[in-house]
Amino acid sequence: MSCLSKYLASILILTIAISSLTLMVIKQVNAQSTPAVSVPEFSVKFVDSSYTTPANTSIDPFTGKTVTTPAQSINNQTIEVSIKNQTIPNGTDLYYQVRMKGHHSEQWTIISLAPANPRSEFTILTYAINGNDAPDQFTSHLSQIAPGGTADFQVRAQLMEYNTLPDSQSVPVSAAISASDWSSTQTITIPATSMASPTSQSSSTLNSLAVPELSWFVVVPVLLSVLSVVLVLRQREGSV
Repeated sequence: MSCLSKYLASILILTIAISSLTLMVIKQVNAQSTPAVSVPEFSVKFVDSSYTTPANTSIDPFTGKTVTTPAQSINNQTIEVSIKNQTIPNGTDLYYQVRMKGHHSEQWTIISLAPANPRSEFTILTYAINGNDAPDQFTSHLSQIAPGGTADFQVRAQLMEYNTLPDSQSVPVSAAISASDWSSTQTITIPATSMASPTSQSSSTLNSLAVPELSWFVVVPVLLSVLSVVLVLRQREGSV
């Protein structure tokens, strides 16, 4: 009876050992099969592309009257985030998640989740700030930050994998399978005024352009000529 007990105990111990080894192998395989992404390298900068559209005239096709469109100043101030792309496994898609906060706050806000640009070394994301009225397409509009404000930015990489729904064979569904840590913080301050807006000339500059100063090399000969004419006229009057 004791031999049978020892035999059963040995089988039980062997079964537990095999089960534990199997679980360890499965965990290692799963860990190795899940691709990892690194913390992105990125930079952030302020871009002022403001411009002025010139005035123009056209003919109204229905009335025949001349229509004048005045010149218009377009405010196009943006924040540009440039992220260096990284190599990813086949069958996955790389996305970048960007978050922002006011420099004097602790509350972060996710402002975009955008796909990486596979055709370039860098993925460029452009955010329009408060007051931008340009007709361009932007990654997002940031109404929270205005000229004169300071903001902090962070980026992290995220791998997405496309699957199909259980009840459909044609509808792809994206799912996040891996994400990096958040990057270090990049801080940017928005200038209080537009650098690209045309500046008017000062009155002193306008005066100097309208009435240029005469050089002494011009003034002296003119005075001598006038004095010579006066002397000649007086001599003639004296001889008469």
